Amino acid sequence: MSALVARRGRIAALIVAVASVCGLGALAAPAATADERPNVIVIMTDDQEVSSVKHMPNVQKLRKRGVDFARHTASFSLCCPSRSTYFLGQLAHNHNVRGNFAPIGGYGVFNKDETIQVWLQRAGYATGHIGKYINGYDQTSEPETKGVPKGWTDWHGGVDPTTYLFHNYLLNDNGQINLYGTGPGNYQTDVLTQKAVDIIERRATTSEPFFLNLAYLAPHWEVRPDYATIGGAGDLEGMTPNDTRLGIPPVPAERHAAMFPGITAPRTPAFDPADVSGKPAFVREWPRLSPAAQAEIDQWYGARIRSLQAVDEGVGRIVDALRRTGELDNTYVVFTSDNGWLQGEHRLPLKKVDVYDPSTRIPLVVSGPKVPRDVTVRDWTSNVDLPATILELAKAPRPGATFPLDGAPLTPYLSDPARRTGRVVLHEAYDDNGKIDYQAVRAGRWKYVRYATGETELYDLRADPHELTNRHRDPRFPKVRKQLRRLLAQQAECRGAACVVDGYPDYWDVNVRVDRLRVQRVGPDRSRVRVRARVTNTGKVDLRRVRVAARESGRERSATRIDLAAGKRRTVSFEYRATPSTAARTHMVLADPKRQLREATRKDNTAKRKVRLH
Repeated sequence: MSALVARRGRIAALIVAVASVCGLGALAAPAATADERPNVIVIMTDDQEVSSVKHMPNVQKLRKRGVDFARHTASFSLCCPSRSTYFLGQLAHNHNVRGNFAPIGGYGVFNKDETIQVWLQRAGYATGHIGKYINGYDQTSEPETKGVPKGWTDWHGGVDPTTYLFHNYLLNDNGQINLYGTGPGNYQTDVLTQKAVDIIERRATTSEPFFLNLAYLAPHWEVRPDYATIGGAGDLEGMTPNDTRLGIPPVPAERHAAMFPGITAPRTPAFDPADVSGKPAFVREWPRLSPAAQAEIDQWYGARIRSLQAVDEGVGRIVDALRRTGELDNTYVVFTSDNGWLQGEHRLPLKKVDVYDPSTRIPLVVSGPKVPRDVTVRDWTSNVDLPATILELAKAPRPGATFPLDGAPLTPYLSDPARRTGRVVLHEAYDDNGKIDYQAVRAGRWKYVRYATGETELYDLRADPHELTNRHRDPRFPKVRKQLRRLLAQQAECRGAACVVDGYPDYWDVNVRVDRLRVQRVGPDRSRVRVRARVTNTGKVDLRRVRVAARESGRERSATRIDLAAGKRRTVSFEYRATPSTAARTHMVLADPKRQLREATRKDNTAKRKVRLH
C-alpha cells in the first residue's frame, strides 16, 4: 500500500482558508511513520469586507460545501494586531501589538516564541508559511536562521517593504531572498497559489501532518516601498484614491483587468448618510461625499473586486489539488479575512480600524469531512477563536498556563451549526501612541462602544443593522446600557477563559415559559410549603444558570439555578417553611435568564397562583 493510500485511510486533513495578508510555503521532508491527525491549511486575504465575497464563485462553492460563520468579527480591525491575534490566540490588550509599526507594533513587538506554528511543530506537525507575515518582517529579521522565524519548517515569507507590491517583490524562500519581477508570471497572487499547490502535491505523498498558512495581498492596495517614511507611523487611514504619494488601488492580474466594468461600491443606507448628528465628533467632522469622491470610491471598489479574482482562482486551484491528490475528502477548509474595509459608509472613505460593521465584520467559511453543507452559524464569533479551533481540530495541546488563549474553539459549530450560546465579542483599537482609542462589545442584538474621548455609541443591530441611530441616550434601554457597560469593563481587561462570555443571544431567541404551578402543604405537621412548576426554554439558544425563584406575595422564599437547553423543559420544586399568613397569599415562580439583557427577554416567564392552604 502506498503512503498516499495509507494516509487517505487514516487522516482527516484540515484546511483553514482565512482571508488576510499572511503567508505559507513549501513544506519539509516526510515523517517516518504515519500520523492520523489532520492537516491544517489557513488562507487569508487582506482588508476584505464581507460584501465582496459574493463576487468570488469558488469561495461560494466552498460555502455550499460547508458552514458560513455569518457573524464573524475581527477583534482589532488593523493588519498587524489582527494577524498577531490569529497567530497568538490573544486579544491585543494581552499580546500588546497595538499598531502596524514600532514602537507600539510590528514584528519587533510580536511574540515569536508562543505562536500557532510553534505549538503545532512542538506537537509533531510540519509547518509552512507563504506570503505576508507580520508587518516589519524584512531582510534584517532573524539573521541567525537566515530570516526564517521560529516554528516554520518551510518558509516563503514576503519581505517588507516590498510585501505590498503585486510585482517586483521579494520573498524569503527558506533563507534565500528571491526577487519576483515583472510580467504575468510574477503576479504575486499567482506565485503564492502555485507554491501552495506544490506543497499540497508534495505533502500528499507523506504521512506527516502539516500546517499550511497561505496569505494573499489582495484586496489590499499596492503600497510604495517607502510609504512608512513618507506617511509616518500610521496606516493609510482616510487616504483618497488619487493620493499616489503612498499607494494606488490594488492591481488585478492582466487577465482580469477588464472585468466588472461600471461596478460601484455598495450603496447601503449607511453610504454617505445625510445625518450623522448622533455619531462621535471624528465622524461628524467628515463632509458629505462629493460626486468626485464617490467616483473615486467606486474606482477603488472595482480594483479590489478585480484583484480578488486571482485569489478566487487560487482557492479553486487549491481545492482541485486536494481532489487530484485524494486529500479533498480528508480536508477541512476555512476562509476568512484579517479585517474589513469601509468605503463610504458613515462618510468614511477607504478606512479600516473604526468599529462600524464593514470594518469589523469579516468572512469565515469552513468546509470539510462531516461538516454540514450549506448552513449558517448565527452566533457572534471572533478571529481570536481561530488558534483554539485549529489546535482542537489538530488534536494538539494548548500552550501552558503561562500563555492562556483568549478564544473559544469553534469546532462545536461544525457538528451543530444551529447551536446558539449568545457569545459576547470584544472590539478594541489603539491610537498612534498605543493608548486606547475605543473599546466595544457585541452582545446579541446590541453593540456598545466607548471612546477615549468619553463618547459612547449604542446600536440595536436588529432594528438598525446599518448603525444609523445611536441609542446611547434612549430612555427605553437603561438596563441594556448598564449591563453592556459592565460587560465591557470585564472584557476590556480579560485574560484567558475570562474572555469567553456567553448567555446573551438575540432577543427573539430568548423565551423562558413557566407553567403548571402547584402549591401544597407538606410535612408531618403540614408546616412547610412545596411549590412546583415547569420551566420550558421555548427559544433557540441553550441557556445556562437560569435563576428560578419561588416568591410569596412578592417576597422571595427560595431560589435555584438550572441549565436549560433550547426546546427542553424541567420541573423545579421548592420547599420553605409556612408563615401564619401563608394561607391566602399569592405564590409565584419566576424564571429569570439573569445574564440575558432584560429588555431583550419576553415576559411570559412567570407563573403565579393565589391559593388558600389549609
